[in-house]
Amino acid sequence: MPRNPVSTGALVSFSVVVSWEEHRIVADIRISIIGPKGSKIHEYARKTSSFGIANESWAVPEDAVLGTYAIEVQAA
Repeated sequence: MPRNPVSTGALVSFSVVVSWEEHRIVADIRISIIGPKGSKIHEYARKTSSFGIANESWAVPEDAVLGTYAIEVQAA
């Protein structure tokens, strides 16, 4: 997956698609933003739409540490 530089204060938008055996499903999910040192920075609890999609945004804090961040998704 490509990595694009993002500035502090920027809004990062992303979508999650949940499927089971090629069918998109409604699911309760937990979305975590993981910082460069492996710590959880922010967490969301969402339910996907009837199409199995959840859209979210994260505002990068002005004091964010330089490094690579990850988005982790788990079924709740």
